[in-house]
Amino acid sequence: MLWHADAFHMWYLGAGGPPGRYQSSICYASSRDGLRWNRGDFDHVTYPGAPRNNLVFRDERAPEVRRTHPMTVLLDAAEPDPARRFKFVAF
Repeated sequence: MLWHADAFHMWYLGAGGPPGRYQSSICYASSRDGLRWNRGDFDHVTYPGAPRNNLVFRDERAPEVRRTHPMTVLLDAAEPDPARRFKFVAF
């Protein structure tokens, strides 16, 4: 979680699916007070039944290699483009 531009920004792991078809996604939410969260409404990632959602990354690799953790997000204050200031790293 990061504090930036008068708000908390949080990225978290969402996971689920039937046995053998487990899938993980990285989701985003923001909050001005840390108590009430807005999950966002984006169209960055396609998800069945929810064309607009709060997913920022969906692991669509083969089931035997799917696992999106650990991960972190860094704030690059030197980045001139505000849309590219948050950097996502996963391994």
